[in-house]
This record gives sequence, C-alpha cells and structure tokens, in this order.
Amino acid sequence: RDIVTVERAYADPPRNKASFDGNRAIVLSVAITPGVNSVAFGEALKSKIAMLEAQLPIGYTLDFATFQPELVEAAVSGGLNNVYQTIIIVLVVVMLFLGVRTGLIVGSFVPLTMLMGVVTMGMFGIEFERVSIASSIIALGMLVDNGIVIAEDIRGRLERGQDRREACIATGTNMAIPLLTSSMTTILAFLPMLLMDGQTGEYAYSLPMVVILLLLSSWFLSMYVTPAMCFWFMKVKPTGGADADAAQQQPEEEDPYSKGFYRVYRGLLERILSLKIIVSAVAVLAILLGGFIASLLVREFFGPSTDRNQFLVYVDLPAGYNIETTDSTVRRLSTWLADETINPEVDSTIAYVGFGGPRFFLVLSPVQPNPHVGFLVVNTKEAEQVPELMQRIRQHFLDEFPEAAGRVKQMWMGAAEPGMVEVRLIGPDADVLYQKGGELLDGLRALPGTLDVRSDWENRTLRARIVVDQVRARRAGISSRDVALWLQSHMDGRVVTEYREGDIAIPVLGRSIDENRRELGDLWNVKVTSRQTGAVVPLTQIADIEVESDFYRISRRNQERTLTVEVKHENLLAPELLEAITPMIDDLQLGSDYRWEVGGEIETSQETMGKLMRWLPICVAGIAVLLIWQFNSFRRPLIIFITIPLAFTGGFIGLLLTGAPFDFFAMLGLLSLAGVIINNGIVLIDKIDSDRAAGEEPYKAIMSAALSRFRPIV
Repeated sequence: RDIVTVERAYADPPRNKASFDGNRAIVLSVAITPGVNSVAFGEALKSKIAMLEAQLPIGYTLDFATFQPELVEAAVSGGLNNVYQTIIIVLVVVMLFLGVRTGLIVGSFVPLTMLMGVVTMGMFGIEFERVSIASSIIALGMLVDNGIVIAEDIRGRLERGQDRREACIATGTNMAIPLLTSSMTTILAFLPMLLMDGQTGEYAYSLPMVVILLLLSSWFLSMYVTPAMCFWFMKVKPTGGADADAAQQQPEEEDPYSKGFYRVYRGLLERILSLKIIVSAVAVLAILLGGFIASLLVREFFGPSTDRNQFLVYVDLPAGYNIETTDSTVRRLSTWLADETINPEVDSTIAYVGFGGPRFFLVLSPVQPNPHVGFLVVNTKEAEQVPELMQRIRQHFLDEFPEAAGRVKQMWMGAAEPGMVEVRLIGPDADVLYQKGGELLDGLRALPGTLDVRSDWENRTLRARIVVDQVRARRAGISSRDVALWLQSHMDGRVVTEYREGDIAIPVLGRSIDENRRELGDLWNVKVTSRQTGAVVPLTQIADIEVESDFYRISRRNQERTLTVEVKHENLLAPELLEAITPMIDDLQLGSDYRWEVGGEIETSQETMGKLMRWLPICVAGIAVLLIWQFNSFRRPLIIFITIPLAFTGGFIGLLLTGAPFDFFAMLGLLSLAGVIINNGIVLIDKIDSDRAAGEEPYKAIMSAALSRFRPIV
C-alpha cells in the first residue's frame, strides 16, 4: 500500500470503443440463421428488446444501431411494387394489342407463372430477396412471350375457321418444340452468370436461377393452361376458310391484315424486301455504329445503393495517435451530427473507435483494427437526404478537423466500391515505393475533384529502438529478457497475478504510474533489475536508445512489397478517373524492377467479366447447336444471330443519350434483349418454314409470317 496503488479499472489503453449518438455503448450483433424471415424476426426482436429494457436500471437504454429488417422490408416491398407495376403494364399492353378477352387470357397466364416460379424457388432454397425480385422483373418481359405466341396462334386458326379443339391442340403440338428451344436459348444466355464462382457469383446466384425457373414454368403453363383458357374463353369471329387456299381466295376487304396499321406495315415490308442491297448495307453500318458507340460508353459494374437511409464515415488520424485521441475526435464528430439544428436529417449514429464493429452488410469489408482509426454508420430519416448530408460532412471535416482525414461513403452493392481506383506500386525497395507513393499522393490531391486519397502504408512514425550492449549487460548480470520484461512493465504493464471473482479471472497488471510513461523521453529514466543478482541498473548504462522514423506498415501482395494508393472523384467514374491519372503514374518513372497495377472496381469488374467470358463461348455454342437442331439449317440460326447486334445498337444509343454507364444491370438488359430477339426469331422463322411447307412461295411465306406474327412479337 505504501509503494503501489491498487485500483479496479477497464483495460488501459482500451483495444476499441463504441458510442451511440455520442454516448458510450456496448454493441451486440444478432444475425438470423438461413431460412428465417428477417422481417418477422425483427418484430419479435423488438418485442424482446422492449421487455429487456424495462428490467434495466434507470439511465440505461437499449436501441438499434443498424436495424436491417426495416431496410429488407423496404427493399422487398419496393421490389414487389415494381413486380406488380410490371404485371399491370404487361396486361395493359397485351390487351391493347390483342384485345380485352385475349389479353385477359394471357394476363391470367402471367400470375400463374409467377406463382409456379415462387414454388420452385422454394424447392431450390432461393429466398424472396432483392436479387430474386429483380430477376423476376427481368423475366416478366420474356416469360409472357410464350403465352402471347400460343394465344395469338390459336386466335389466328380460329379466325381462319378451324375447329376450336383442333386449333388448341394443333397450336400446342406445333409450338411446343420451337418455344422450348427459344426458352432454352435464353436460359443458356444466363447460364454463365450461374456458373460464376467467388463473391459476385454467390451474390448473383439467385438472378439466373429465378430467370431459368420462370422461363421453364412459362413454357410448361403455355403448353397446357393457355390452350385450355383459349378453348374455354376465347371468342373469335371466323374470317375465312380453314385452309390456306381458301384464305388466299378471300377478297382483300376480308383479309384481317389489309386494314389499319397492317396496311402500312405491309407496304413498308414490301419496300424493304425490294431493296436487299441497300437494307443489307444499312444493317452493316448500324452494327459498326453500335460497336463504335459501345466503345464510347463508360463501364461500371455496380453503382452505389441509393435506396438505403444510411451511409459510412471513416475517420483516419495519422498513424501513431493513441486511441484516446481518436475517441475524442470521433465523439466531437458524433456530437456535431447529433445537433438537430445543424443536421435535422440524422436519425442516429453508431461510432466505433479502433475497429469497424460487427459486419452488418455482405459486401462491406471490415475496418482493419488500429488505434488511430474510427468508423461511423449514420442513419438518416429518409434515403433522399443522404447525398446532401454526405457533402455537408465532407465540408465539416475540412473546416473543423485538420488533424484527421474523413472519408464519407455511400453504401454499395458490388464487391468493390463504385468509382474507387486503386493503384498498386510493386517493387523490392520500401523506401523507393514510399517515395513514389508520396509523389503520386501529392499529384492526386492536386487534381480537382478527387476524394478519399490515401495510401495503405500511411505515414511514417517515430520508433524507439533499444540496442542492448551485451558486454555491458552481462557485466551487470542483466539479460535481454530482463530488459524486455522491465520495458513492458514500465510502458504497458505486466500480469503479475490473477484475481478470481467467482468464475471470472481478472488479471492484475503491474506498471509505472502515468506520469512516468507519458513521453518518449521517459524511456531514459527506466531502470532494469537483474533476476540473477537483484542489482538495479539504469537502462542507459546497458543499452543505447535510438529514435528513428520508420514505416508504420509495409504491405505485401503475392510476397512482393506493394504500396496501394486509393482515389475517387466527385464526377468521374473509375475508368474515366484511371484515364485521367495514368499520365501522372507514367511520370513517376518507375525503374525496371518496379511496376504498377490497377485494383479496385476496375480490377473487380475485369475479374468478373473474365469469369463470365470463361463460360460464355460454350453457352453461345450451345445456343447455336439448339438453333441448328431446331431448323436443321446453318443459315437460319445465322440470320437470328445477325439481328442481335442490330438490337444491341439501339441499347447502346439509349445508354449514350441518357448518360447511363454500361454496368451490370445494362448487361442484364442486353442479355434479356438477346433472349427476346432469339425467341422472336425462332417463332417468325418457324412460321415462315411452316407456310413454305404448306406450299407458299418464299416471298409470300415471309409476308404472311411477318404479318401474322407482328402483333404477338410487338
């Protein structure tokens, strides 16, 4: 009691800290097991929290730092609303082009297909979440084609006077293989996405699976339900005989394709067929134009998540700062965020110091633990308030936090942060890498509009290097272990015993008082006691203390020293930013033993596209084999394949005019478009072949098939 002070306290210095709305907090992470409804679990958890909070002492509260069930419910509800809107739009369009009765027949086919898809999704363990709902919307535009083709073919047969039962059976029999082939070609188009491995493949797994299940359900129901519905409910006034000859002998005024828009379309089609060379040249030019426009598009993989009412704030102090200073900085920021007069949009904040807290989002990489880093999750009242508040926080960092670097980030969906460019400098000499990295950092900070410029090696820090003179130490009877133990006792403290309180073991640390270990100069006052002789010797008599500037961290990648520089831009996407900074990297004049690589979003998208391209040629070959088998011809599949780039040209023009990037969702749109083109091509060419087999001349067969298939295709 005369020489030591015994007190019970928390670990000092603490490894990490957390605060909620500026108040000290203990954070518990609760995750559901697979197959549990997160929304229902969230309601049950709220009830349990309310019951537990009533049992706490006054002044203690329980609250949710991040409550995912609400976000899940909002995302799923929004996705379902989109599904309902898409179904309504499909029904309205179908009824406009096919008539009310036929439209209702096809319309009833759509929800039945969706219900069958939901049942089969459960069989494959696919849950109702954001990606599966989005894939349902994508599949809606394709699955309705099967029902439209069947209903329209039956309607055409009934208009020609064919018996109702025979028309329904004949349509199902004749269209079964062509529609199955068209569905299989679309499935093969999405198959590379299903075969991807890695984090992106895991995330996107449900997308191709749902499309595949819905397309197969669509084909099955179109073969049985649609003919039955047409048999029971379709009413069509016959306009001619049941055979082709009788149809050709009808007066023009009784021809269903001689009135209204069909007359215009017939004239346009006749004109196009008479200008073979000109039309072919225009098609080639359109394909070349599409390729040129595609080269101008900005490529991105996943964009930011704009429907979440939360965002992230990273607080980085210079390496070497202690956790108490970091905590003070983070709490200042939390207090400012909690000020309702300045930031009325803020609902709550959770702040972590020294670490990144529990992982609550799949693609969010954990923050590397360090005493000089802080991490905040800011929840806003509305998702639309996030961009403005983010900009305000960035400006507040510049004005009020000169000692810290603040990185404010919107949450994202993909494996890499959208817009983030990583430049890796690789080489053998750490000093050269650090120098070149510093030059690059200075250049990037001088570039207008850049954000979040940082290096993973961070800044150099002061280190005290204790060099023990073994001759002097042995003369005093002191070993290197004695020096290490007494330094640990002086600075951090050494466990001398344990105090047991029930089944809890509390370590008892012995160390110098705070006044003797605050400054680096206190090392010169340390005394070392020999375990052999008990002699007390000043540290400076047996060792030299050298203070040097050293690297805080040296990172390696594939066993090579690698310094990574990160940068974003306010307006530029990752490919555009890379193009802007490439001359700056070239000016570094790296030697022959050094090189640089690109990471971040660009690398992730290239890796993902590589995984897709690994399977894409095989799947394209499978599509070609299916089409060749379907038509027993090489020319007909080639005709279909030629039309796909023409459709892509329109998509590329739309992306260019709207300023949208060519991202993952644009790629999905093009895959869906290719599936629709192949489906329409199969149906049209199959009709042409059927008419030619019935004795029609090629020209008349093309005209007849184009006119009869115009309405279902549109």
